[in-house]
Amino acid sequence: MHNKEFFPTVYVGERKSGKTTRLLEEASKTGIPILAHNIMMKRYLEGTAKQLGFTNVTVITPDALEHGHYEKVIIDEAQLLLRYAFL
Repeated sequence: MHNKEFFPTVYVGERKSGKTTRLLEEASKTGIPILAHNIMMKRYLEGTAKQLGFTNVTVITPDALEHGHYEKVIIDEAQLLLRYAFL
């Protein structure tokens, strides 16, 4: 793995600042799936992707990580995912 690829890009911003749109754009451009912390967020992201015209975005939940092989993921709401991981 190239050193630059090891360190994540983090998008921080206020509510309604375009963070989700940036994640969806990146997922659409790269083909890397978005990891949502639960099924409700998965459905929200899928609906938003559809509204924005992103037809090739894949959204997964932590359960999918157990059953699939993903080399990279884009994490939405990392703080919630970390809480889920350490419960």
